[in-house]
Amino acid sequence: ISWPIQDIYTHKAFDVFVIIAHTFVMPIFFFVAGYLGRTLYFKIGFHAFVEHKLKKIILPLLAGMVTIVPLIHLSALYGRLITTSHATEPNVLKTIYDYFLSETFFSSYNSAHLWFLWYLVLFYFLTILVVCYTPRFLNTTMMRRVDNALEHITSSALKPLVCIIPTISILYLMRVWGPDTPTSILPEIRFILLYGLFFSIGWLLERRQEHLRNLTKYIHEYMVIAIICIPIYLTGFGLQYQTDHPNYVMIKFITLSLYASIMWLLFFSVIGLFVKRMNFQNTTMRYISESSYWLYFIHVPIIIFIQILIAPMVLPIFIKFGLTVVISLLLMLTSYQCLVRHTSLNTIFGSAKQKRIGNATAADTL
Repeated sequence: ISWPIQDIYTHKAFDVFVIIAHTFVMPIFFFVAGYLGRTLYFKIGFHAFVEHKLKKIILPLLAGMVTIVPLIHLSALYGRLITTSHATEPNVLKTIYDYFLSETFFSSYNSAHLWFLWYLVLFYFLTILVVCYTPRFLNTTMMRRVDNALEHITSSALKPLVCIIPTISILYLMRVWGPDTPTSILPEIRFILLYGLFFSIGWLLERRQEHLRNLTKYIHEYMVIAIICIPIYLTGFGLQYQTDHPNYVMIKFITLSLYASIMWLLFFSVIGLFVKRMNFQNTTMRYISESSYWLYFIHVPIIIFIQILIAPMVLPIFIKFGLTVVISLLLMLTSYQCLVRHTSLNTIFGSAKQKRIGNATAADTL
């Protein structure tokens, strides 16, 4: 479903922010899931790992499909109703009731933002199959060669180029000039290829700590090149629907190449920056980390409802944005503190301190 609330005040800066954030945020999430997934797998073993993922991923996914996703539809419908005269009619509850029984609801029903969990289930399943059924001689001889190749690639300044080439081919499968969002409950090949690539890299880089340390090299150079590429990419992005343009094919190739470049340059920059600068213990960051899964799980309907309340206000758009973010965060963190942190839900959405596995706090959540 489309975002239901469109504020009368807009600014192109938000469009640019969303487009650029999508280049590296989801790739980093899948990379971290792969990296920490391997850490946990070889720490607790096959059976405990499967049980862990059933509880931490599959159970929240199924629960979210029957709670959070309907709430998203409810908030979206309510948001549309209040922008029309139908919101003042006495049959508004009947309108909502009829919607949830209609073909429209069932035809548009999907996993919403929970698609991330669905693809994690798929990636973990495929990875475990490979790990369990690959002959042992391949796990030693062949993987030693893979480790040496990764050492060479991660230490090279040209590592983004190695990754950009296959990424361009995958981007040609997307509906837009950049990754779109999964809308089907069934997995789609283009997202399996794209995000499976980042998940696999995370899993493989965990084999040696020096691989991750190598990513701290050239982060400033990558960031500068990405910043230079962004305005050029945005120019091409704005031409994607001008199919009658005489140079459309060339523009599309250049634009997708720039997107792939920005994706990997920002990916290596952000990962390298966090490895280099954020490798320390901090109580606040730990709390945010432990609450992040719950915040991700519930954030969409809450943000929609807050935006519904704030949209009619006559305020500058940046103040509205700030209010939406702050109020939503306060509500979500309060719900985490009251409903999750000191309850049985913490074993699913939190770090489950009483059952912590070594020092793998983040892995315990993912």
